[in-house]
Amino acid sequence: MIDTEVDIIKASVFNDVLEDTNSPARALQTQLTSLIRMAYYSWLPLFDAKAEVTAASFVTPLAPVSS
Repeated sequence: MIDTEVDIIKASVFNDVLEDTNSPARALQTQLTSLIRMAYYSWLPLFDAKAEVTAASFVTPLAPVSS
């Protein structure tokens, strides 16, 4: 898709949400979510490094085990 098509789609989604909910906040939230989703998938190939990792987990006991 070229940028013009993307802009038309984003504007259409904005208008549809605004019409359905009558809430500018929800329409803007939809735009922000869409923008962040696009950025995430654009940057995803940069995070393909593989490395060893050490993980530690802690378990909280339900009762005291010592005094």
